[in-house]
Amino acid sequence: MAKKRFVVTGDDRDVINRRFEDIMRQLRLKKGSPLDPELVKIALQMIDERTFSVVKNILSKVVYSSHVWKRNYFWLISEKFVENERKDANVKISTITSEFKKHFFGLLGETDPHYFIKARILRNTSSTYQIISEIKKEKGGTFDGSLSGIYVLMEKNCRDLFIHSGFKLEGLSMENNNIFFAKSSSSEMRQIILRWFKVGWIVDSKPLEEEIEPGSRIFYCIKG
Repeated sequence: MAKKRFVVTGDDRDVINRRFEDIMRQLRLKKGSPLDPELVKIALQMIDERTFSVVKNILSKVVYSSHVWKRNYFWLISEKFVENERKDANVKISTITSEFKKHFFGLLGETDPHYFIKARILRNTSSTYQIISEIKKEKGGTFDGSLSGIYVLMEKNCRDLFIHSGFKLEGLSMENNNIFFAKSSSSEMRQIILRWFKVGWIVDSKPLEEEIEPGSRIFYCIKG
């Protein structure tokens, strides 16, 4: 079936051009742009792919919320995220993929202020743009997380497994993917995926544009 074609008038083109010009003007502001460039890139890609309709309520109610306290020191990602399945490991990690190493091992860990990290379950297969749109409805909600927050959750999970000798969880799911969003060493926003496998975590990373499967636990921050 042929794709629908539209008649674009001169007035339409003028309006669209003005809006593009206004977007570019805001992105070029010397004191910083009020527009999130990651959202702009994703929105434009979705328009180009004709997948820009936003589904409402694609996330469940909050299923986890925890305070992440400020850390007053820098730490290397490559020194914390280490493959180690031993019983006494601070965090049990089975595999760290080449994608995660490539995009995050050059980073220093944050010394950011304390914040709340929350999790909600994804109901439908969705694009990151749709997920971000819903997260940003919450006051202070931001999808830009921190690797320190991810590591804190992994530490809590490890302590629970050791103390209770079972599968008690501190926010992380062992049945489905745990999805976080963070900036890579090249300042590109990417997905970080934690998957539990037998005795440890698989730590992976994918481009922001890739769709996320239903049942995944979506983590984000509440700041301010």
